[in-house]
Amino acid sequence: SAALIKLFLKTGNAKRVLFLVDRLELEVQADKAFKAYLKNDFTSVIYKAQRDDWRKADIVVTTVQSLLFNDKYRSMFAPTDFDLVISDEAHRSIGGNARAVFEYFIGYKLGLTATPKDYLKQSSRRASERDPRETERRMMLDTYKTFGCVSGEPTYRYSLIDGVRDGFLINPYGLFFEEITASSLIKVDAEGKPLMDSPFPVNPAGCV
Repeated sequence: SAALIKLFLKTGNAKRVLFLVDRLELEVQADKAFKAYLKNDFTSVIYKAQRDDWRKADIVVTTVQSLLFNDKYRSMFAPTDFDLVISDEAHRSIGGNARAVFEYFIGYKLGLTATPKDYLKQSSRRASERDPRETERRMMLDTYKTFGCVSGEPTYRYSLIDGVRDGFLINPYGLFFEEITASSLIKVDAEGKPLMDSPFPVNPAGCV
């Protein structure tokens, strides 16, 4: 996501980016990563820590919950404040009320997920007849439908098989399992040496 953000900002397709997460630990992790990768070119802030100065930043990282509280996303932001809105762990962060935040802003939309969900394929006609709200709920959580991938194919797919073919992917050292996202995985060689920049260390023993 850092590379894409840099591309949008460098080319002028975006003047400011909103990066949405659904957990506090992901908020800190994302901001730390953006500062490590993009510190020479762009500024990143966590919204709750820079409520008065967020407009000075190129990248604003926040939890969806922070913006939902007291409808802050409507009272504190204009729909045009962000030219690119990225939803991390999109299979979770566009569900329920959080979807309103994602759809409020009119910029480019990007959803990131290592576990895309097509809930419509899992629903049955009997279940739909029994509870029509279930079909609506599944449609709201269908990441393929939300991002216009009605064919069931995402805009871009990078599978675990691709990761193995191109090198090795390893979890960053020092993060709990629930804190790890697809974007935080680190590419290493057969000896466990990192082949990419990362703000997180790696444990070579994980490659043995």
